[in-house]
Amino acid sequence: MRALLEACDWTGAALPAPPDWPLPLRTAAGIMLAAPQPALIVWGGTQALLGNDACAALLERDPVTWLGRPLQDVWPDLSALLAPVASGQAVWEPEQRLLLPRAGRAVEAWLAVSASPIRSEQGHVMGALCLLEDVTARVQAARRQFEELKFRRWLFEQTPSFIAALSGPDHVYRLVNQAYLQLVGHQDIVGKPIREVLPELAGQGVLEVLDQVYRSGQPFGGRALRFMLQRNSSDAALEERFLDIVFQPIKDDEGKVLGVLIEGFDVTDRMEAEAALRRQAEALQNQIDLQSEDLRQATEVLHQAQKMEALGQLTGGIAHDFNNILLGINGALGLAKRRLLQGRSDETERFINLAMQSANRAAGLVHRLLAFARRQPLAPKPVRGGALIASMADLLRHTVGEHIEVSLLPGEDDWLALCDPNQLESAILNLAINARDAMPAGGKLTITSKKVRIGAADEQVGRPGDYVCVLVSDTGTGMTPQTLRHVFEPFFTTKAAGQGTGLGLPMIYGFARQSGGSIHIDSAPGMGTTVRLYLPRSLTDAETEESAAELAPPAAASDAVVLVVEDDVTVRQLVVAALHELGLRTLEAVDGVAGLELLESDVRLDLLITDIGLPGLNGKQMVEAARAFRPQLPVLYMTAYAPPEWLDAAGPAAREALITKPFSMEALAARIRQLMA
Repeated sequence: MRALLEACDWTGAALPAPPDWPLPLRTAAGIMLAAPQPALIVWGGTQALLGNDACAALLERDPVTWLGRPLQDVWPDLSALLAPVASGQAVWEPEQRLLLPRAGRAVEAWLAVSASPIRSEQGHVMGALCLLEDVTARVQAARRQFEELKFRRWLFEQTPSFIAALSGPDHVYRLVNQAYLQLVGHQDIVGKPIREVLPELAGQGVLEVLDQVYRSGQPFGGRALRFMLQRNSSDAALEERFLDIVFQPIKDDEGKVLGVLIEGFDVTDRMEAEAALRRQAEALQNQIDLQSEDLRQATEVLHQAQKMEALGQLTGGIAHDFNNILLGINGALGLAKRRLLQGRSDETERFINLAMQSANRAAGLVHRLLAFARRQPLAPKPVRGGALIASMADLLRHTVGEHIEVSLLPGEDDWLALCDPNQLESAILNLAINARDAMPAGGKLTITSKKVRIGAADEQVGRPGDYVCVLVSDTGTGMTPQTLRHVFEPFFTTKAAGQGTGLGLPMIYGFARQSGGSIHIDSAPGMGTTVRLYLPRSLTDAETEESAAELAPPAAASDAVVLVVEDDVTVRQLVVAALHELGLRTLEAVDGVAGLELLESDVRLDLLITDIGLPGLNGKQMVEAARAFRPQLPVLYMTAYAPPEWLDAAGPAAREALITKPFSMEALAARIRQLMA
């Protein structure tokens, strides 16, 4: 059979060729081929059939006619019997009537069937290993014996089962066969009670069962019952035996119990074989577990390598851009300082402006990184998409150039989007620049917004709900599938060196997800690109307008006192200087603990300005602790990086505001005047 498996043509079969078999199947096949008794394997959903030479002899059929075929087609009776194995259950039937599918006919037979599931590395049941034993002769002999109900010595001696006839309440041996004598290891037992012949049975429960059968007249049967027998001599060691046994009451014509007939089979060898099979299965499972653990560890190493590669790419991109920015800042300020030391003021303003431009570039890079990481503080408000797009008309046309036709469609303005309008403007502008670069020879750029309702069946687009969809389409070169798979990765760009940072689309992706929406891109080479930016619908009926107070804040009271809590010395000094310019008095604290001491004191405070990311006690924790003492104190939070719990909260209280670093001193003054109005 091993040679036949190797030589067989498996083309079109439910199983691959043996060299391609998975490890559990190869291991089970090795056990099957080495088994001396009939053994077979069923594998997969089709229950493809494999067998050994003894199985082929049992079926009396050429293996070529059934190898690899579904078990249901070859042997329907056995297929039905093995059904529980698919759910992980083992099957054991010591005497099962089956129709043997031999060549041209079905033959009735009695088989002992033992089947165990074969599992994959992940523990899923993939098939079954089945061991068979033809017990037809044994079963038929025993059944004939009980049908005749005649106690003849020749019948006792010829039957393969062990038989003993006991009489009376003391269970005295009246008739035994050679198989029984061989089992108990004694010869001269006729006429003696069982308690005298087999005293070792005391305490094992079997004598009590015999008494119950004699009293009740009800038979008893058990499979693979464990007995400890002292065979051969009274001083021999106890020996473990497993028996399939029946205690049948012997009755006279009136139904009175005269004794008990003992009949059964010694199945110790079978139990040992099954135990060996279980040990092999456990060893197989241990081997599979070890290989699964090796695979898991290898996978973890691969994932770690991928993470390190991505981190290296991210670090390299940031370092490249920041080195250029720092060169612009340091170089411009160095030239300005040199001019001042020389007593010259010409061009110093130009150098300072260049340094400020580089600083603004740095702020924009950090802004994009935080948006990609979903850590950029947002100021969401109801936004009318069509109106915002229309307001950008001149900016968009100047940005993309005259060689590109810009079409801004009115869209459907029945719904308002809930998002940060500045972030949305930045996202649209970035998409327009990408579209321009994809149409170097000219083309058409279309931008519009529309209402979209996402249902449960469209969850790959986003969570079910109402959205405003901003569409940006171009007629440019389009993108390949490989490019589409990487467009949201930081610093991935198809543009030439120096023409793009690769942070535009990642920033838009972060903005969309942080706003509760999503972004999707449809593109193909030569077919242009369409970007759909889904933003959640605002439940507010009216748009939020900037208040006149923010545009023209009143002057602050000249005697007002402001507490500034900031661990960065330079930032704290700049903020304090700006407050002095406004005519405000200041108190300073270097961390949250020092700030809380002042907040819990009796000192006058009219405004608190605090960084969020303070060492130890952070700014938000400090404010929450101080609210018990100063519940109405206005608070202005400063942050360069907002922690997740801040971004996921509903937003600052009515007398609290947030300003994002880096900020201009003019913006800081406007926020202060707004809070103290």
